[in-house]
Order: sequence, then structure tokens, then C-alpha cells
Amino acid sequence: MSELRSYREYYAVRFTGFDTVRLATTYVDSVIAIDVTSNGFRALHRSLSPKRTLRFSVPSNLSISDSHSVAVSVNTNEIVDLIAGQLDMRGVTSITPVQPTLSLRLALRQRKAFVPDISKVSFRFQDMYGLSGQPVVSPDTVWLYGSQASLDKIDSLYAAPQTIEPVSRSDSYQVQLEPVWRKYPDLRVSTPQVSVYLPVDIFVEKTVSVPLSFTSPMDVKRIHLYPTQVNVQFSVPISEYTTYGPDDFAVSVNINNDSGAFLHPVVNRFPSLVRVQSVSPSEVQYIVIK
Repeated sequence: MSELRSYREYYAVRFTGFDTVRLATTYVDSVIAIDVTSNGFRALHRSLSPKRTLRFSVPSNLSISDSHSVAVSVNTNEIVDLIAGQLDMRGVTSITPVQPTLSLRLALRQRKAFVPDISKVSFRFQDMYGLSGQPVVSPDTVWLYGSQASLDKIDSLYAAPQTIEPVSRSDSYQVQLEPVWRKYPDLRVSTPQVSVYLPVDIFVEKTVSVPLSFTSPMDVKRIHLYPTQVNVQFSVPISEYTTYGPDDFAVSVNINNDSGAFLHPVVNRFPSLVRVQSVSPSEVQYIVIK
């Protein structure tokens, strides 16, 4: 039998299983040294693809308060079998970790909340389709984690400019955020994308007859408008067709010193879900009664 000899091996250490977005590593033992005693040549033999990194999972029930850090310690004597599993043990009589423990210290990163802005996203609808409500963004809050100095440099998070088409049904659509946090190496984001739910419906045309009113900066007490009512044509979600009537609209004309023989009606109140298409007639006459 060959003479027993000792030599030292070094392995990289990687801790896994913790939230690297929310938690920052303030200290870590990244290398472990082990002393191997063997009868010589055979213990030095390695497979063609040796695993040179040892991975340790952080306990899943790890908790940390807003004002404290937390330390994780691994007793190296308890991981001899893990180390041995990555060595060719033929001829090895002992393996001994040099360090008694491996340590990891974690701390909460500073964080800042943002309401994602989707104004740069264009949603294009097929003919006759459109929004029948407000888009719903999920999650409605996106968090950035990192140093306060870096967080203070970012005021808002926008969805990246993009076009989603064709839209013809109610559904959720994934949109990417502009990765402004990448300008600062210490920043992490809770999610790089958000989901936008679009309530979609078929739109149909409808016409209602609405009384005309007038406004004037002059001292005008009474006028006669011809006609006294106009027709407002609009499109509306088919599910809301019977919901809206003349009382949901207001149309007026403005009379001033520059007014000619004709005035142009303006729809100045209408439901948010409808799309006003036209007012008929587009011109009305008036007579001021003094």
C-alpha cells in the first residue's frame, strides 16, 4: 500500500434558496478548504466533469426584521458526506474541513414602491371592438430594492413602448417594463413585467336627441336656437346599449361678439364608455331676444 499523504483542496461555496431581490448579501464565505488524506495517486483522480461548487440551501423559514440583518451558519463537520460525494474516494482515508463553519449574512435592501405606468403601450382593436371599462394592471405595485441613493434617482416605472394587436376579446396581456433599474448595479426589481387586463366588447351605433343649451360672456338673457335639439350619434358597448339615453349627454353653443350667423354645437358631457361620432345638424342658427 502506498504511503498516506495529505493535501488541501478548495471548493467554491454557493448559498441558495433565499430571495436575492429583497435580501442583500453583506458577508459570505465563498470558498471552503478541505484536507484530504489518501494513499497517494488514486485520490487525486477526478471525473472528467468534477463538481467544484458546493451548494447550501438557506432555511425556507428564514425571517428578518426591517431593522436587522440575519446570519446563517453551516457546521462544516456536518457536510463531510456532501464533500465526499464530489471526490473519488478510492484510497481516501479521511477528509477534514479546515473551517469549522461557513457563514452567510443577509440584510434587507431599501425599497421603493411604484405604480406602473402603461401610457406608452398601444392597444389596437379590431373593427367594432373597443374597451368597455378601465384596464386593470397586475400587480398594481412594483417594488425596487437597493440603496437609498440609487432609489432616489428613479421617479417612475413605465411599460416599454410596444403595440399589442389585434385585440378582439377580454383578456390579459403581458407588457415589459422599461428596465431603468439596470443603470444602477445595486437595484433589483420585484417583477420586470406586468399583466394588463382589458375588458373588451363589440361597439354598436346609437343616436339620441339632446336639447341645446347656450353659454355667453355677454349679457344675453334670452335667445332662440334653431333647431332647439340636435342628434348625437355615438358608439357604445353592445352590453350597455340600453343603459344610456339623452339625459347622459349635454350639448351647448357659445355666443360671443364674434359669433356669425351660425353656431357649432359641442358635446361637453357624455359617458366615458361611449365614443361620440357626430352631431347633426353641425350648425345651428340663433336670434338674441333683447
